[in-house]
Amino acid sequence: MLGLVLLLPSAYTTDGHASQGLSVIGLDSMHSAKAAALNRTEALVQWADRCAAAVPPGLNVQQDCFNLAIAGGGSRTIYDLAQDDGWKRAIHEHQQSVPMELSKSSPPRCFVVELREPAARIESAYKDETGIQGQPINEFFEKHVLASASKMDLGSRVKPIIWYFRNYEGLTPKQGMSPTSTGTILKGTLAFYKDNQDQMQVPGIDVSKATGFEGSDAVPALSDAPLVDCEDNKLVIGFACVETLVPSFEAFVSSAKAGTPITPPTGLQVGVNPVLNASKYPQPVSKFMLSEQNRRIWNDAFNFDDMTLYRHFCLGEVDDALLQQNADAGGVGINTPSRE
Repeated sequence: MLGLVLLLPSAYTTDGHASQGLSVIGLDSMHSAKAAALNRTEALVQWADRCAAAVPPGLNVQQDCFNLAIAGGGSRTIYDLAQDDGWKRAIHEHQQSVPMELSKSSPPRCFVVELREPAARIESAYKDETGIQGQPINEFFEKHVLASASKMDLGSRVKPIIWYFRNYEGLTPKQGMSPTSTGTILKGTLAFYKDNQDQMQVPGIDVSKATGFEGSDAVPALSDAPLVDCEDNKLVIGFACVETLVPSFEAFVSSAKAGTPITPPTGLQVGVNPVLNASKYPQPVSKFMLSEQNRRIWNDAFNFDDMTLYRHFCLGEVDDALLQQNADAGGVGINTPSRE
């Protein structure tokens, strides 16, 4: 029997914390659909580990590194840190992706990307957008995100992080829509989920209200467009978790300058949920915090791959010293509004 296991996700408790009860099922007793979900997750984790493991020979961090600006994930912090370190390519533009940068005549050779729970990115955007604070976040989410593709007030906060690594060249959606537009990506993601929901790691999520993302312009292939091959392109990616953003960035830069890789996390995190601290939300909490059901829909139906990366790199054992170092750094920019 293979040694890998599938951890079925626990529910979030009413106080915002994830319960600790996890079911462990060996691969030999797993339904083939569950095995397929694990294989998809494992493949993505292996891709990420390969991208993080090798530093190209002769890398010049100041000249060769580029910061991907993930909206709602500490993009301002990373931009400021990159500027302070003298990066020539430092930018705060949410639309730039790895394939776009690699298509240039003198492409970067390393990238830094922030990782954050997708639901938390939406919550931070909602808190920052004064124009939509007249209603509780769950009402807004169900009316304008799940049931309407035409009103996306949260902008780049709903663009999946995995989008920044997928090569959409040659994929042409119907009705002339851009294959890289946020609306098209989300339609494709939901279509993919609905077609394969028996294979996903969180079965039973109710997406019946998400009718606005269905239709002839939904392109399932967009959710599964090929990822950039880091080995072929001889590049390295530094994955930085928002909880330890400053020390993680500094550790990546130090390793890259020394030509040594950062050791990837051990183990395969599947189905583990973040521990949520309700006291960190503005009052009343119910107005600014997504419900358990909506959180699961967004994290695991629309952002399956994002959650795979977040769970792998950010939800293992967190070094208390790193957390304290990040707190001491002040977290400048981590929770400030991103500029669309």
